[in-house]
Amino acid sequence: MRCVYEEVKSRYTCIFETENFGILQKNDGNNGCTESVKYLRRKLTHIHKRVSSPESTVPTVVVGVLSYNSEKYILECLRSIGKQRGKFKLKIVVCDDCSKDKTTEVIAEFMKHEVRGGVEMEVVLNEGNLGVFGNFWKLLNLCRGYDFVGFCEADDRWVSGNHIQSHIDQLQNNPECSVSANKITYVNHLGEIAGQYEPEIAGDIFQMEDLLKDNFIGNLAACFHRGDNVGNLDAKLQSFEMGDWFFNIICSQSGDIVYNHDLTTHYRRHPESFWATIPNIEKNREIVRLISGYN
Repeated sequence: MRCVYEEVKSRYTCIFETENFGILQKNDGNNGCTESVKYLRRKLTHIHKRVSSPESTVPTVVVGVLSYNSEKYILECLRSIGKQRGKFKLKIVVCDDCSKDKTTEVIAEFMKHEVRGGVEMEVVLNEGNLGVFGNFWKLLNLCRGYDFVGFCEADDRWVSGNHIQSHIDQLQNNPECSVSANKITYVNHLGEIAGQYEPEIAGDIFQMEDLLKDNFIGNLAACFHRGDNVGNLDAKLQSFEMGDWFFNIICSQSGDIVYNHDLTTHYRRHPESFWATIPNIEKNREIVRLISGYN
């Protein structure tokens, strides 16, 4: 039987194989080097690894927080992370990008008085301002080595104390998925409801192609990742100005996206925020510039 398989394999492109089976594709003249083959091979490799490896009894979770001049909002953010309950071991990592206000003092007070037992917290204070993209890359590198990774920017917050556990459940119940996402509600600087992000999507499972068409996740605080999404990031990508959309596109190459239609994230839009202060025409120009670089 093996001899027959090897003979057939010589005439096809091997997309993926194990000791027990192989997935072959008829050669199209590109010798198996097409981007679609590479994408499918990577995706199947990650899925096979998940289903064949035992899951941690108590998974480790790290939540990364980006902060810069966030004294007005970061306490709400940290409290929304600290109230999370479930069957997991939690670590909070804050990466502050040389805040000029009292952000670091607020963080220190929270760390001293409000971090409950069993939760680990690390605060990293940048010696120089790295900017939005540089600080994100530094945070990503600090979040390697965990079973699951979440993010919550300092001016955002999670509504439900079950936010983390619900995303863990979704990913464990859908081994073909590498990213879990949820709906978001906009709030203003006072924390009042100011609208809802309504992506034009239907269903629960989506692929990278869907995310390429539209950034339906919309915000870092509205997505949750398997740890290998961060652990396997190519170091050469650090030269790119990588925002949340591109980051999620890269991660969705390792598996599909499962969407939670519950509203568990408040995305704050306020005058001091980096993105909110940019006029729409400038936002569109910036997106086009970034897409050109990503391509």
